[in-house]
Amino acid sequence: MNFSPEPGSTEYLALRECLRQPIAEIFEAAALLSDAADAHLAGENERAASAIETADIPAIRDWIESLWGKRRDYPDKVHYLRVRPVEFLSASLAREERVPARGPGRQLGQQIIAKFGWNCAYCRIPLIARSGRDILRHSYPSILRWGRTNDEKHTAFMCMDNEFDHVVPHSRGGTNGLENLVPCCAPCNCGKENWTLGQLGLIDPRVRNIGPSAWDGLTRLTNLA
Repeated sequence: MNFSPEPGSTEYLALRECLRQPIAEIFEAAALLSDAADAHLAGENERAASAIETADIPAIRDWIESLWGKRRDYPDKVHYLRVRPVEFLSASLAREERVPARGPGRQLGQQIIAKFGWNCAYCRIPLIARSGRDILRHSYPSILRWGRTNDEKHTAFMCMDNEFDHVVPHSRGGTNGLENLVPCCAPCNCGKENWTLGQLGLIDPRVRNIGPSAWDGLTRLTNLA
């Protein structure tokens, strides 16, 4: 696959908002899953099942794997990471010196979502609350695939899975507090790994926060919106 810009060029090393711009199929899938949620609430189960099945788009899996796949299997990942040297890089802490890593509890998670909305703070794709996903998964188990391996999971739900990223990596002293956590899609979170924003050339999402969008993360399924 051909890429632009060229590695090492000024454009290649320029600051950016995310590792890879999302593809149109992700937003198409989000619209389908929103329709599925509305259909489910209206008792239109066949319509809901059809929308969920249609949203399982193969191109989304390719986008996911380009960000979190193992580099030996997905060499394209090196292009999207674009790691560069940083002059004043904070050292990785020994395990005993780190704050124990953990995700936010329910109350803190709600505060983070209230601040940023149900969108990835980096690539801005819609995120889906796990509570909403679980309702659809239990209601349509043969359609909403959620097996043990990635190949056995529904591509759209896997892509839009709501996670929380430590902006300053936990391994470099990042805390589990509101000031260091942002909502993040699983591909961006896994792709970022323990790299710093400086190493990846990413703009701090806390600085450019544009606030919540109209997307509700399908929380209307659980009356938590």
